Amino acid sequence: MAARCRQPRPFGLLAALLLAGGLAGCDSAAPGPNEQPEATGSEPRDAPGERPPHETAIADNAAVASRSGSETRNEGQDERGGMGARAPGTFDSVYVDIERTECATLAQDPESGAIRQRCVGYRDIPLFVHDADARIDIDAGADDGRFDTLSALNGPGSRVEFRLHQDRPIAIIYRVKPGPEGGRPVLFVKKIGDARTSGCTIARIDATRPRANARAREAADTLAATFDCGVDRPRNDPKTN
Repeated sequence: MAARCRQPRPFGLLAALLLAGGLAGCDSAAPGPNEQPEATGSEPRDAPGERPPHETAIADNAAVASRSGSETRNEGQDERGGMGARAPGTFDSVYVDIERTECATLAQDPESGAIRQRCVGYRDIPLFVHDADARIDIDAGADDGRFDTLSALNGPGSRVEFRLHQDRPIAIIYRVKPGPEGGRPVLFVKKIGDARTSGCTIARIDATRPRANARAREAADTLAATFDCGVDRPRNDPKTN
């Protein structure tokens, strides 16, 4: 039987390395509705891992989540600087706190500290969190079998953003923070997998760029529905590694 765990989530070697470099592997707990989130570099306040001021809290499948205000977009009404036209309909975001959600350990290497976990996500869509070699990878819906991360040591933000179209989850967005070696934070945008097909990375966004969070959401909204994992190449905005 898989081991069960609640906060704090173990990140093995990753946590030790990041703490040694003065950077915790995860953000602090979610701020209250009247508290200001702690700024991290040039992160906007509504970054994945930061709660916008207009959010309302909801609980779903025992995960701690919050929903942002919905956005209605019609085809051709792309945001300034966007990547392409969104599908018609309403888009929304739900944030799941991976520090506080329940996780089951699927595999762990006692020597390296590498760990793979299945965590409660949103509705019936689990999160698969893989920490190895002081680097992080997160999949949604199904473990895609790939370890897609940055080359430098890194750690996760505390929350995963589920992007919804017409109330149906289509993609996740999460922040990867650089470790002691330094570097830029990157927003990973991933298509959600299921029992039939795995998801994959559809875009990587330099989180220090203006409108980085909006660009990540645009990538999710415009690419997720038609992106062919294994055939199409992820968008790098700009080049990230």
